[in-house]
Amino acid sequence: FRGQQIFITGTTGFVGKCVLEKVLRELQDVQTVYILIRAKKGASPQQRAQREIATSPIFNLLRSTMDDFDAYFEKKVVAVAGDINQDFMGLSQEDLARVSSSVNFLIHCAANVDFNERLDGAITTNCRGPLRMMRLAERCPNLKAYVHVSTAYVNCNRPSGSLVAEELPLCQSDGEQVMKEIEKLAVPELEARTRALLQAEKYPNTYTFTKAMGEKLLHKYHGNIPVAIVRPTIIGAAWREPAPGWVDTVSAGGALFLSGGMGFMPVQSGDPELVGDQIPVDLVTNAILVAAAEACSKGPGFFRIYHSGSSTRNPVRWSLCAEAVARFWKKRPSSKSQLKCQYTMVKNPLVYHWRYLRLVSLPALALGVYSKLSSSEQVKKKSAMFNKVMKRSRTLAETFHHFVNNEWFYESKNLLAASASMPDRDRSSFPVDPAPINWRQYLDDFSWGLQRFILRDDVAP
Repeated sequence: FRGQQIFITGTTGFVGKCVLEKVLRELQDVQTVYILIRAKKGASPQQRAQREIATSPIFNLLRSTMDDFDAYFEKKVVAVAGDINQDFMGLSQEDLARVSSSVNFLIHCAANVDFNERLDGAITTNCRGPLRMMRLAERCPNLKAYVHVSTAYVNCNRPSGSLVAEELPLCQSDGEQVMKEIEKLAVPELEARTRALLQAEKYPNTYTFTKAMGEKLLHKYHGNIPVAIVRPTIIGAAWREPAPGWVDTVSAGGALFLSGGMGFMPVQSGDPELVGDQIPVDLVTNAILVAAAEACSKGPGFFRIYHSGSSTRNPVRWSLCAEAVARFWKKRPSSKSQLKCQYTMVKNPLVYHWRYLRLVSLPALALGVYSKLSSSEQVKKKSAMFNKVMKRSRTLAETFHHFVNNEWFYESKNLLAASASMPDRDRSSFPVDPAPINWRQYLDDFSWGLQRFILRDDVAP
C-alpha cells in the first residue's frame, strides 16, 4: 500500500470507520485516503470529516502516538461529497476526475443494513450500489483491487447446520430482472411480490436477499477488475484494536446484548445450543485489507470470496453469550438501567411465551392500568417505558428469529490462505484468525464497550 491512494465508502459507519482507522495507523505510508460523505448544507465534506469522524474515540490510540493527529488526518484524508445511490457515487465532475485518475484501491463498506427495508430501497443500495462502484472502478486506469463488503448471511437460505464454502450464494433470482420488475410495481404489489420472492428463495429478509443478488451481479460484470468480496458473519465489538470492546453502533449481536443487559429483553426466543457466529470488527477490518492485498497481487480478472467468521475456527454458542452478558450486567449494571437484567434464551416456544407473558406483558398491562388510575407522572412515564420495552423486545425477537434458531458453519480457507502467504510481520499486524479469542473475556469487553461508548457511562475497563 506504500504510496497508494484508497477510496472508502461507509466511513461514518462501524466497519468503514474501523478500516479508515487501521489504514491511518498501520499504513501511514499510504499517500491519500478518499472518503465518501453525503453533502450537507453549512459544512464542506472535509469539515464534516474532521467534526464527525476524526473526533471519534476510535482514533484515541492513534492520537496518543502523534503530536498533531488533526494535521495528519487533514493531510492524509480527503473527503468528497457523494451518494452511493447515484451514478459514479454522486461525485462532482471535478472529484470524479481526481478520484478516477489516481485511486488504486476501492473499498465499498457502505450498505443498507436494515433487515426490514422495503425491497426497492434495499435493491437501490445493495444491488445497484455495488454496480455503481464497478462503473467507477472501470474508469480508474490505475486500479489494483475493488473490495466489496457483503455478509456471510447471503447463505442463510441454506439448511441449518450447513457447511458453507467461499462461493457464490444459492440465489436463483436474476438481479437485473428483479430490479426491472420492481421499478414498475405500486407499493401493494411490491409488498406481495417481496413476500413471494423471499419465500421462493428462502431468505428471511430483504437485506440478505439483495446482498446475495448484489454479489452475483458483481461476479457477472467484474470483467478484468480484480474483485474481492469479504463476507463477515455477526460483527461485534473490537477484540484488540484500537481498544478491546470498542463499538459505536447498536446492531446485530450488540442490539441483543444491550437490550438483554439493560433488562429490555429478559427472555429471547432461540436455541441456546446453536452456534452464533460472532466476529470482532478488528478481524473484519484486517480481512478487508488482506483481501485487498491478495486481489492486487493476482491482477486483472481476479475474483474471490473471503469469509470472516468464527464458526469453523472457534465456535461460540448462544448459551455462552447469554450467560456471559447476563453475568456482566448483573454484576456491573449501567447507571442508565431502569430494569433488572434477566437475559435468557429459550428454545421451547411455549416456555418462551409463558416467560414473556410473566416478565413483560403482564407487568406492562398492570402498570398501564395503574397509570390510568394514578395521577403520578412518574408512574405514567414508567408505563410508557414498559410499552417501549415490549415493542422493542418483539421487534428484536422477530428480526433475529431466523439467526438464533439456525446455524451455519462458514469455511474461511481463502482468507486463511491469503493471510498465510503474507510476511510474518504483516501477518502479525493484520491478524484474521479468531482461533485465539477467549469468548468469555471478549463478551465482557463487549458489554463494557456498550456501556462506555454507547451509553456513555463513566466505567473503568
